[in-house]
Amino acid sequence: MGVWRKFAVVLLVLVAVSSGCITGSGAGSDVIDAVTPDPHQTLGCYDEGIDGAPGRNCSMFVGGTQAEVVAKLANALTTEGFAVGCSSSTSDASAVTVSGARPDLRVTATVASTGSVADKPIPFGWVGVDIDASEYKNSVPSESGPCSV
Repeated sequence: MGVWRKFAVVLLVLVAVSSGCITGSGAGSDVIDAVTPDPHQTLGCYDEGIDGAPGRNCSMFVGGTQAEVVAKLANALTTEGFAVGCSSSTSDASAVTVSGARPDLRVTATVASTGSVADKPIPFGWVGVDIDASEYKNSVPSESGPCSV
């Protein structure tokens, strides 16, 4: 491989890493950390961005009722500067989707009161939460209803 070709490959990797295409989103990770209610038990997280916008997705159990967790998520997103909306899931009657948007990020959290998250059954007294924070520019909340269960 020639010197110029090696240089081009190194430059391409540096651009991909610095833009979040390979490493996901630091902003997404920061927001997930800021809005996740306590107590919680993280089951797993992964970075997004190879074929879409840079972002981060985490699955977890959160202590409390579905209504409490939805309210905490909606309030925390509002505090972080997001426009927020909610809706009940059309595919899962036990799930509520909390959606937040601001000019630099979109957050979508699905809060399930029954079933499983990351192939683990939701324990009594907890709810399952799958939260995604992605760097979509000028987004609007994907849900528009009030955040009450």
